[in-house]
Amino acid sequence: DLASAITELKIDPTEARPGEAVAVSFRATNMNDVPTYYSITLRVNGEVVTTRGLSLRRRASLPMSFTVSRSAPGHYSLDVNDSIGRFTILGGNV
Repeated sequence: DLASAITELKIDPTEARPGEAVAVSFRATNMNDVPTYYSITLRVNGEVVTTRGLSLRRRASLPMSFTVSRSAPGHYSLDVNDSIGRFTILGGNV
């Protein structure tokens, strides 16, 4: 939906230890003049981790967050409805 958007994507921490929680926070915004149902999908390295739906009033914005963790060291790409970020799990040669 072009009239809905994910903004203010933040990842904390951007470098974590294996198994450590990484917080993904953002704002979901409805730019329509009518209420809308918005489906929000979190992907890590292209794989769907979770999907959450919410109803937003007209011209409303709502803070939201997800928590992810990974055990394997490496660089990870994170996508919340095409809003992109990255985090790294430290260890080994990373």
